[in-house]
Order: sequence, then structure tokens, then C-alpha cells
Amino acid sequence: MKAKVIIGANYGDEGKGLVTAYFSKQARDNNETCLNILTNGGAQRAHTVECLNGRTHIFHHFGSGLWFGADTLFSNEFILNPMEFVREYSELYKTGVPMPHIWVSAECRVSTPFDMILNQELERSRGDNRHGSCGYGIWETINRYRRIQSPCWQQLIEKSYFEIRDYLKYLSTHYIRSMFKEYGISPDLRDYDINGMIDHYIEDVNIMASFTNILSRFPVDMRGTLLKSYDNLIYECGQGLMLSEQKMNIWPHNTPSITGINKKIHSFDLHGDENAEVIYVSRTYLTRHGAGPLPHECDPNWISLGLQDYTNIKNEWQGSLRYAELNPNELYKRIDDDFQNARHCYKKSIFFTHCNIRKPPRIKRGFYKAYYSYSPFCDEDIKVKKTIW
Repeated sequence: MKAKVIIGANYGDEGKGLVTAYFSKQARDNNETCLNILTNGGAQRAHTVECLNGRTHIFHHFGSGLWFGADTLFSNEFILNPMEFVREYSELYKTGVPMPHIWVSAECRVSTPFDMILNQELERSRGDNRHGSCGYGIWETINRYRRIQSPCWQQLIEKSYFEIRDYLKYLSTHYIRSMFKEYGISPDLRDYDINGMIDHYIEDVNIMASFTNILSRFPVDMRGTLLKSYDNLIYECGQGLMLSEQKMNIWPHNTPSITGINKKIHSFDLHGDENAEVIYVSRTYLTRHGAGPLPHECDPNWISLGLQDYTNIKNEWQGSLRYAELNPNELYKRIDDDFQNARHCYKKSIFFTHCNIRKPPRIKRGFYKAYYSYSPFCDEDIKVKKTIW
């Protein structure tokens, strides 16, 4: 069994989906099985995979190696969103791509439409002081589980239609209204079709349940038989090191999860496998979505004349993609700081993407491998250029 942990080294948008797709394709070409494990975050992740044949998809709720036969596993820390799952499943199914086996931890927390409403109304109320949220209600979901008793995924799908409906009614008539009062805002909920939203959500929960497998229902577990049954494990982390919840100096502009190596990834137990490789991904320049600090920020033309990113379109919640110069010393320091949390058997590598836009910096000694992508596409142009011991 070979394991790779894909970690964004910056503020997200580094190319983690591209890298996951590349190694999944490598596994397929070697006639090996592959499992993409979504370790943190939720549907707010937007991992773009572009192929030279023009096929493009932004993966929110599936592993980015899906096109290349990789299955998907939602870890305990991944926050499910049945609405987004069904939307994306339908979108992918229409392309004719074979759908993967999808495994779900029974303990996964689940977002509701009311977490999203609360998130979006709060963000609108902040005006120019927005936190930079994606509008998916990730923090609001986490906060709800801390405040009130809320069912995890297995508990939710074992409820009857009426039990789920009563629970959602409580959220819509009591919980979010009390939260609005606590935050001092009073949006007009008449703009929302609450009853229609509830019925649609229950339908999405049932559809998602029919397309996925709960781990606890099978004689396997995350640390045992299931993982060992795959030749390749790719831990597809969300966001980047500079957005981790541990970065309290940039709160509230960070994400409510640990984005690097941590005990939650160790909980999968790589069995001391010497083939375990931690791969830190970075563009050859910095990017960031949304509000918050961005050291060395500059006009994109300073990076490359006429530079545009057509997969990161301006949106209501995070605005336009921002650009900055990449400081190699700062990059390697945050990688070294994070890698201190890894087990001694892990190999540390770095993967630079978008090398056709800007020349990558000199690789610091101590990396097992340096990978280079000379375009944002997932195909044969991604090559391992050299190995550094």
C-alpha cells in the first residue's frame, strides 16, 4: 500500500485537485486501485481539474481523482452537504463518467440549508468587513453541533421522514432565529421557501444515502480492511497551511479545520508505511480568495503580464482572486513547521504548479522529491523532474 498526503502550502488554490488527479491517473496507468480520502473541510472546497482534451470540473464533494477510477472516502472530519452532493453527482453522471464507490464515516457532521442561510445572511450583514466565507455554512454547521444536539450522518439517515422534517422545522423556526438575534441581525426569511427547502433537503439526504456506503455497516473500518484493500491512498486535504484554524493571528479570516499534518490524519493509521509521502503543493506565486491578510500582494501583471485565472471567477462571497509574490524562505519555513508533526517514516516532497507562469524557486535540501507542473492541466506534461535527498 502506498500513501500520499496532499497538503496546500499556502492559502488554498495551489492545485491540490490537479495533484490528486495526477497521482490517481498514475495509479490507474499502473493497473492499481486508488482511494481519495477527503480529510477536512466540506463542500466549500473547489478543487479544479482541467485536462488537455478540454474536460474541466471543480470537485466539491468528490475526490479529484474520480475521472481516473479513484474511489472517494469522507473521513470523520469532512462535513457533508447532501444538497451539494446530489447537484455534483448529477453533473458528473451526465458526463458519462463511471461513478466511484463512495464511503462515508458514520460520524460525519451534516450541513443543512439553514446553516447556509445563516452563513450567507451573516456575511451580507458584515458589508466591507466580511470574513471571506464561501457561503456553504461550514463554521455554522460546526457551531450548531457544539450548541445543540444534532444527528451525525448515520443517525440522520436512520430517522423517518417526519423525524427529519420536525428537526429541520425546529432549526428554521427556533434555532436560526435565535442565532440571528444573538448576532444582532434580522433578515426577512419570507424570501425563502422554507417548506419547499425542507422537502428538497430530505429528498437529497435519501438520494445521497442510496449512492453511498456507511463504513460501520460493513465488517471493515477506516484503520483496517478497507484501507488495506487499496493499492494507493491519497489524502486530499482542503484549504492551505496559511488558513488553518491554528492561525489565530488572522482570525476570523481562516478556516475552521486543521489543514496540515495532524492527529486526525494519523488516525487513519498508515501502519508505519515507509512509502507514506507528504506532498506540499504551491503555485510559483501566491493566490488568495476572500478577505484577510496576503503578504507581498501585488497586481497580477507583476506575476505575469495579462495573467488571468479563468477557473476562479469573481463571486459574491469571496470576490476576485488575489495575487502576491511567493517568498521561498517563508514557504519552506511553514512546510518545515508543519512537517514536524509527521511521523519519522514519512517522506517530505514539494510539488510546484503553474511553472509556465513563473519559474519555481530553488528547492531547499531535505525534500524527498520535487515535482513540477508546467501548466494547470492534468496530463502527461506533469513530470517528476528531479529527486533531492
